[in-house]
Amino acid sequence: MSEKFFPMPSSLEPLEQKIAPAGTVILSTAGGVLTITGDASDNGIGITHVPSTGMWTITDPLAGTSYILNNGAPQAGGFNIPAQSAIVANLGDNNDRLDISPSGTPSGLVLKALTINMGNGNDVIVMGTVSAQNLQVTGATTINLGEGNDTLNTTQSATYGGLVKILGGGGNDTVNISGASGEQVFLKGLNVDLGTGNDNFNANVARFSVAGGSLVVKNTGTAGGASSFNINSGLAIITVPTVFSTSLADLSVNLGNNMADVLHFGSTVSVIGGNGTDAVNVNSQMTATSTVTFDLKNGANTTTLVTDGSLTGTSLVVKGGTGDDDLALQDSHDLLVTGQLNFSAGNGTSTFIADVNSTLLAGSLVLNGGTGIDIFSFGGTSLNVMGSSTFNMGAGANNNVQLAGTASSFIGGSLLVNGSDGTDQIVLDSPQFTILGSINTKLGNGTNVLLAEGGSVYIGGGVNFSGGSGSDVLQAQSTSLIINKSTVFNTGAGGNTLYYRPDSGTVGPVTYNGGSGTDTFALGNVDGTSTTRLSVNGAVTTNFGAGTFTSYYTDTLVHGIVNHKAGALAGENENIIIRESTFNSAVNILLGAGNADIDIHDVFVRGAFSLDTGAGNDQVNVDTLGGSSAFSSWFGMVKILTGAGDDTVIIGSNPVVANAGNNFFSGLLVDGGAGGADSFTQGNNVFVGTNNQVNFP
Repeated sequence: MSEKFFPMPSSLEPLEQKIAPAGTVILSTAGGVLTITGDASDNGIGITHVPSTGMWTITDPLAGTSYILNNGAPQAGGFNIPAQSAIVANLGDNNDRLDISPSGTPSGLVLKALTINMGNGNDVIVMGTVSAQNLQVTGATTINLGEGNDTLNTTQSATYGGLVKILGGGGNDTVNISGASGEQVFLKGLNVDLGTGNDNFNANVARFSVAGGSLVVKNTGTAGGASSFNINSGLAIITVPTVFSTSLADLSVNLGNNMADVLHFGSTVSVIGGNGTDAVNVNSQMTATSTVTFDLKNGANTTTLVTDGSLTGTSLVVKGGTGDDDLALQDSHDLLVTGQLNFSAGNGTSTFIADVNSTLLAGSLVLNGGTGIDIFSFGGTSLNVMGSSTFNMGAGANNNVQLAGTASSFIGGSLLVNGSDGTDQIVLDSPQFTILGSINTKLGNGTNVLLAEGGSVYIGGGVNFSGGSGSDVLQAQSTSLIINKSTVFNTGAGGNTLYYRPDSGTVGPVTYNGGSGTDTFALGNVDGTSTTRLSVNGAVTTNFGAGTFTSYYTDTLVHGIVNHKAGALAGENENIIIRESTFNSAVNILLGAGNADIDIHDVFVRGAFSLDTGAGNDQVNVDTLGGSSAFSSWFGMVKILTGAGDDTVIIGSNPVVANAGNNFFSGLLVDGGAGGADSFTQGNNVFVGTNNQVNFP
């Protein structure tokens, strides 16, 4: 059998060299639709509209892509096809690029629909490159960026007649709507969902408009990652509901670059954060005709209205969750809300701070704190709340509300403060502070303080202060104080204080109910002068529980009856100082078993006066000091009963001191009670009435 031999190629023989292209893109045109189909390689395709010829030029932005048009032979970029009315692009996986370059205005590139699926990979889409270009899509636009780190740049002018949907997947995606002189209009809405990853959305075109549907920009994000959604257009007009949201990322939302930017929202605006560090910054002239809500969830969150920015709207709601939450009005910012401003912080340290030169105007104001430290500090130029203001402090160690407008502060309704256990402090400190309604506080156990300081304070209603066990303080020491209706001070056990000691003022009836502990009650200027500082248009009623107390009536005019009752125990101190004051009705003082120290000088009492010091070692001095302007005058019957104990009563001066004495027009009864080493001294007094009696051992 013969053998056949086949020649073998030499190992040195060169093989034919084949260069693989960047990818092959299949193009087909049918029914006015350009369909683009890529492969698994890097695909690039550019579409440029040439209006003079009615053609589209197909180019290759990646260099190396091969194109097959309508089942023809492969060819490189640089050829023309008739202009179509719609584009459907499916570019497949890998790193692809799609460029769409419209022609100039007014007609531009007009499409009925635009659908783009980029597939997985790091893809780039560029729509528009120069200011003269104009893209018009009359129908729906859908862009799916796929998985990977993708970028969509839509530049200069475009008008979208249908809903625009932009979808991202896993990876870090960026959407830029830009153009220094362009205008982008979305007539049926813009919905962007960038998926997971660190994503960015930027609308910084000169004019940005969403007129129908909704504006939604959201992502799932990545825990610990950062995403940013920004509208930095020179003029943005958004008349539809707007939502910016994330689930996991640290979200930053920036509304405007500076005061030159104007943002108008014609419907609701919502920013919804995730469980991370979220921030909302208003850096523009922002207006909204409906509710603006910043719901930042858990984490360390900040809402900042920065220098020269302004926000004008119907209502603003800022919500935080677990973590530290901040709402700040920085220098020269204006916040104007015709409806409610609601700052609801969660657990953690929560602060609302308005810097100097800021202006706050709201229809009503609500601050809700959680567990932790809550701080509301207004130090701007003017605070104006047309309705009521409510502060719910929550449980926390040090909660503080400070309303200190450098020009004026105004609340058209009532001021409501609700506290829990912990330290709560409310400070009213403006050159002019006006509250047309009442002040109502319901505070829990702990140290609670309400201070009215600074210039003039006007309260059209009353003051109702309710505290718990702990130290409670109600203090007004402003230049001027007017309270048209009653003051009711109800506290529990602890060291409690009520000070009404302005330079001048008028208040309604006053009621003080203290518990066991050390209490201080003061009407008028404690230093005492010959000038009436405070007028009380009504009765004064004080009830002290067990414990040491001190009461002051100085430079005070009281038009109603005074009923003063205390329940001090043996060994506790009861102190009453009455100086330079006028009482137009009766005065009744009933003390407990403690040691009383009563100082009364330069008073004018038109009604009856009754003092019962109870058991204990008591000291009573009635106009014994010189240097005053006149005697004390008593037009009703005066009764001084000192009860059991070692008591000392001195009425007038002996030896005589100028103006240290009394005029008794009805009569005087002094009774030292049973037992004890009692002492009675009188001198330099005028007894007009004949009903005078002294019962001392």
